[in-house]
Amino acid sequence: MSKIRLKLKNYQVVSGVIGCAMFGLLPSAFAQYSQSFESGTSGGWNLDSVNGSTPAVNTVRASDGIYSVENSFTVSNSLAGYHVLTLLDYGNARDFIDANTTTLSLDAYSNWANTQGWGVYGNTIDLILNYQGGYQALSPTTGSLANGSFQTLTYDISAYAAAMSSPSLSYSQIGIAWFLGTYSDNGMDNGTQDISIDHIRTVEAVPEPGAVALTAMGGATLLCLRRRMVR
Repeated sequence: MSKIRLKLKNYQVVSGVIGCAMFGLLPSAFAQYSQSFESGTSGGWNLDSVNGSTPAVNTVRASDGIYSVENSFTVSNSLAGYHVLTLLDYGNARDFIDANTTTLSLDAYSNWANTQGWGVYGNTIDLILNYQGGYQALSPTTGSLANGSFQTLTYDISAYAAAMSSPSLSYSQIGIAWFLGTYSDNGMDNGTQDISIDHIRTVEAVPEPGAVALTAMGGATLLCLRRRMVR
């Protein structure tokens, strides 16, 4: 009798470990990062000054809650040409990017007063991936800036997530930048720009239906076997 109880006990321990390991995979497959600055702080993001601006987490406007990160500055004549101006950056992207991350989305507000009528060939928010062995500037796959309202911009980072999240990297940074391309011959300041960033979030890969079914089947089988052993 003692041997049977010992075997049963061992089986319950093993089945518990296997079951936890199998079902423990599921939550991570749906995990995502979300940052809306509702603590009133930058939430680990570095606030970068653009053309002399002073960025701040404030309540001027928001798309999710009452806080966002705002950059307000003069678009001077020195910004004629092509520029990628970093608004926010995160020093260790591995804090929220892993190999299963597929997309990063954010809400962006723009209010550009183009008073001198500069010609524009670029006006969007780019995602800057800067990691050991690689550098990528990504344009949004969906969404674009629109003056006077928040717009959701989404970036496909699935091709870079595994490399960015490698534990062997000495650095893995991610930045959010205003891509500006303008031309003007009058030498005058263009105007002003207000940009606010809010609700930064990532999405993880969803497990294949077959993998989910197989995992569920394995868990159900373990449960049935345990019940039979108890009887």
